Amino acid sequence: MLESSACQQDEPKSTQHDQNEDSGKSKEFTLTIKCSETHIAKLLEIASALEERWTPSTWVPPQMSKGLLNYTVKDIGIPIKEHIILDELIVNMYQLYTGPWPSPEAVIDSPLITTSILLLVIGTTWTRLPLKPEWEHTRNVYALAEQEVVRRYLAKAVEYKAFERARSLGLWYEGY
Repeated sequence: MLESSACQQDEPKSTQHDQNEDSGKSKEFTLTIKCSETHIAKLLEIASALEERWTPSTWVPPQMSKGLLNYTVKDIGIPIKEHIILDELIVNMYQLYTGPWPSPEAVIDSPLITTSILLLVIGTTWTRLPLKPEWEHTRNVYALAEQEVVRRYLAKAVEYKAFERARSLGLWYEGY
């Protein structure tokens, strides 16, 4: 985690007095995470993007190739510092909701893991360019993630925890 993290986590605090482990009673803990209002808004935006929308769709994903995955919006308009913060946010959100960060091999082997990470990438795309409407549906993102070339592409980003290129793909944006 970067030193200049957007959110700070306090140490977990027990809300009950210490109990004997043999008694079978469980402890409750409170975890406090302090974030600025800007970053809370961004987290809510990402959570909204992750919302399950299993509506019927006749949409067929484009057959992806390495060439299509190299087509990016050149001047995306996000400063490098913000890309770094967004990359850290993707990693933290994934770990918060699903557990340990996956290996590149796990991403290659699992369309579900790939879908989870792609939804986080889509949730951190540039807000000044409209997204294509097909990315509003989790099922469409999953259909894209079923393609091995997409999983291999994302595995590299997962290995380095860097999603600038994935965030800049023309694939996501209207008009590209």
